[in-house]
Amino acid sequence: KLINHPCGWVFKDPVDPVELGLPDYFDIVENPMDLGLVEKKLENGVYKDMDAFERDTKLVFDNAILYNGENSDVGEMAKDILNVFEKEYKNLLKGMSCS
Repeated sequence: KLINHPCGWVFKDPVDPVELGLPDYFDIVENPMDLGLVEKKLENGVYKDMDAFERDTKLVFDNAILYNGENSDVGEMAKDILNVFEKEYKNLLKGMSCS
């Protein structure tokens, strides 16, 4: 669902520092994560618990904010999608606890 968000494409693939001209990216972002990798890990059953899934998903947006700044265009998109995720995740957990 996050990948299909109007701004989701920005976070779908790994950041390519060479292509984007960001030579310091890996100096600042120590644990890169993207929504495509989160999706693959979900499909392959890598996540052993919901906390690990939540951490990785939030990491995508935290990294974007860390590198680009909270008030940059990318930072604003990251905050918007992070808010969507947090609401959807909360609803998901509610639904799981009621079953």
